[in-house]
Amino acid sequence: MLHLQILAVVFSLIPIFFFVLAITPSTFFGEHCRRYGDPTFNSKNTSSDRRPSTCGGTDINLKCPFQFSGDDLCPEHDVIEFSCENNRSVLSLSVGSYPEMQQYNFSVELNSIDYEQRTLRIFDPGVQKNNCSTLPVNPLSPDDDYYQPDAGYEMEIDPDTGSLVFVSCKNPVKSKYHPLYVDTACCNVTANHFSKMKAPPGYYSYVVVGESVVASDIEESCTIYKTAAVDLRCLPNVTAGDISFQDIHNLLSNGHELKWHGGLEIRRSLFCIYRGMIQ
Repeated sequence: MLHLQILAVVFSLIPIFFFVLAITPSTFFGEHCRRYGDPTFNSKNTSSDRRPSTCGGTDINLKCPFQFSGDDLCPEHDVIEFSCENNRSVLSLSVGSYPEMQQYNFSVELNSIDYEQRTLRIFDPGVQKNNCSTLPVNPLSPDDDYYQPDAGYEMEIDPDTGSLVFVSCKNPVKSKYHPLYVDTACCNVTANHFSKMKAPPGYYSYVVVGESVVASDIEESCTIYKTAAVDLRCLPNVTAGDISFQDIHNLLSNGHELKWHGGLEIRRSLFCIYRGMIQ
């Protein structure tokens, strides 16, 4: 009901907007929709006649809303930009608002971009596929929306994504049911590996696995080091406890699927629908 009331107020202000600008609605919306074209997103109509973008020796024809920094493929403020760093395609994303805003960099598999489903796959730079002692450095959460400043798009990971909690424990922990404590020692990930914690010698290191792990699930002798997002549906026998840290690391090295959605496209659609109503 509140949303309907807000919408009614917004539409009531539209005539005032046109009165102040001294233009007619048909002129405004006609020009707007001619500028941006069909508001319906169609991947077949977003290809560019320009030369393919190149990063790391691989050529790829990007379509809007994606482009590399310095390109001029998509409309201003309606673009998601990649950078090319050390022959890697990098996507910089921000989360939160100023002054607490944080920025993270992810590697991107450009061939994974699905323009119809609006998804792409990103990889944490801290995770090396063939080295299971490497850990993610960027926090990801299904509760957060990620974005690029001044861009009209937001991105999110699957809301059903679970969490991994890396902990250092004074006493050994054994568990067969939720939440599972998986020993990380097989990959040489020890308590001392968590350098920021400066854990004393003899502490035990685990990754806690569960659909919705909360602070009360963590043993009292354990200290949380970091959390990481993971799709638990892809872990084998997670309910039976028959998994290893190698299984978990293999999943982390496969990256995360990110979905994008754009407020500008929605506003354009509303503009052009309204234009059709008043003509």
